[in-house]
Amino acid sequence: VMLTPPGWTKLMASAYLARREQALKESSFSLNEIWAEKRLTNLTISKRSGWDGLYPPLREFMQNTIDHLELLNPETGLGPRPAVKLDVRSGGGAVTYDFSCGVTNVCSIVVEPDSLTIEQAFTHPLHPGALDSGVVDKSKQNATAAGGFGDGFKSAIVVLLARDGPTPTLRWTFEAADRTITWDFLRCTQPAVGTLSSQAKLLVDIDVRP
Repeated sequence: VMLTPPGWTKLMASAYLARREQALKESSFSLNEIWAEKRLTNLTISKRSGWDGLYPPLREFMQNTIDHLELLNPETGLGPRPAVKLDVRSGGGAVTYDFSCGVTNVCSIVVEPDSLTIEQAFTHPLHPGALDSGVVDKSKQNATAAGGFGDGFKSAIVVLLARDGPTPTLRWTFEAADRTITWDFLRCTQPAVGTLSSQAKLLVDIDVRP
């Protein structure tokens, strides 16, 4: 199913892609600031009120993507913005939502029975500093953005890792021009010390390859 919002024009599409390029430029920094490391955060892996089930954390991930790429129609709050086309297809047990602007792929969300894959363009690799608690994503400080790469995505990750049963696999892959950067989000149990009880902290295994 292909959904083309009413009022789509080439001029509108060009303006949207220009904003994406500008936003990418504003968020860029030297990738030499990212190196392979195992980064232990101060984030405790625990269940949180209001984050029960899979819906809240997965919604947070998708909201980040929707806000970052400005996919939502700003006038109605429903469906894609006029510059973006949405193609929904299913097959092999998966449902894929492809967002595009003209011939440019913007984002794909693939939903399978046991996995959620989000592929998004116009996204610079995140700096590991974003893993620190309390970091604010300045690009999201406006009335229309509910997501962002601040504390919300970290809350979603620790809640997923705190779920009972099998531990989910959580990986972010950044494919830049000359290197591939992966972040694997892991549970790291810290031993009890003195009167302090044992705690599970978020560990991020960062890898950088050509």
